[in-house]
Amino acid sequence: MIQRRSALTQVQAIVIIIIVVVAGVGAYLLGLIPGTVSIPSHGSSTIQTHSTTPLPSSLSLGTTKTQSFTWGGYNRTYSIHISQIYDSSKPTPLVIMLHGFTEDMLLTQSYFPTDKSDEEGFIVVYPQGIGLGWNVAFGFGEAYKNNMDDVGFIRELIYRTEQIYRIDPDRIYVAGFSAGAMMAYRLGAELSDKIAAIAPVAGSIGGHMNETIAPIRIIDNPSQPVSVIVLMGTGDPNYYGANASVFGFSSLSVHDSVTFWVDHDGCSKTAQNTTGNPVKSVYSNGLKGTEVVLYTFIGGDHEWPSNAADVIWDFFKSHPKRH
Repeated sequence: MIQRRSALTQVQAIVIIIIVVVAGVGAYLLGLIPGTVSIPSHGSSTIQTHSTTPLPSSLSLGTTKTQSFTWGGYNRTYSIHISQIYDSSKPTPLVIMLHGFTEDMLLTQSYFPTDKSDEEGFIVVYPQGIGLGWNVAFGFGEAYKNNMDDVGFIRELIYRTEQIYRIDPDRIYVAGFSAGAMMAYRLGAELSDKIAAIAPVAGSIGGHMNETIAPIRIIDNPSQPVSVIVLMGTGDPNYYGANASVFGFSSLSVHDSVTFWVDHDGCSKTAQNTTGNPVKSVYSNGLKGTEVVLYTFIGGDHEWPSNAADVIWDFFKSHPKRH
């Protein structure tokens, strides 16, 4: 009896060990304990993989071309322009320009023209959103409803561009208009390890489809400081926030958006204001040289200002990522 009881105890011990190992593996895969694999949340890519689509050949100077690769089971498309003065022996800035909802990558070339790239020497990429929109992590558009991994798409786009051209890792920037601005806010937070500065134009860091419910913040806390330049008109429904019934949803205000980044970048709480139209408000002395700047266009509508590309690029080139 004693020997049998001892044998049963050994069997039970083995079973317990197997259960613990299986449970541990399961928890690892689900991201419940530290590891390199976890389940992405609201379309965010946390699994470090790369597209199996072969890399395209490098383009001639001054060339713009539409290209694509497979990501998340979808064929993701973008247009890329190589500056006429691109020099493969020198690290080159990369600007990613995101279109607004119902717009496309061709229209954004009028917002941030390739001429600017040719003058200044940076590479500019115009990604195309699924259903003419972006997964900005709250409820509108095909990209959100299908939980598109737009964060992973942009990270992979950066990676692939770096494999072909000599990109300066400290000068990667994102600009966006409207829903593209919302996506720029999200990318700045979730890809703060890659992005030096963002330029949201006429967009917010959060909203809600039901106008009777308070807006929610759509972005996570960034792990690193990121410089931010915001452009918005006082006639834009998004400017004051919750009154944005024009678009069928309520949004957080430009004040909410700016304050979020001022706090996370550790900038001074009081802005230095330059009067005129637009009014320029600078929140300086942020961590690692970051700044948050707001251009308020008095009477400006929900639109891309005519000189926005010049203002944004001047800000970008003076705000690389510092270590």
